[in-house]
Amino acid sequence: MVIGLDVGGTNTTGGLAAADGSLRAKVRKPTDRHGGAAAGLVLIAEIVSELAAEAERDGVGVERIGVGFGGP
Repeated sequence: MVIGLDVGGTNTTGGLAAADGSLRAKVRKPTDRHGGAAAGLVLIAEIVSELAAEAERDGVGVERIGVGFGGP
């Protein structure tokens, strides 16, 4: 399984996908724009932990994590 993250100014979204590209789980949480980089890292860690736990419940591991940051 792989995890993909989209870190945005309003929301941060993570998805857990199988090798065939099917989406197995999705987590979306509001981005704390006033908390700075530390709050952003905590949010990313929370989302990754939730998705990794979902993969573990399915009896598989996470092989890769990709992160995208929008912006100009």
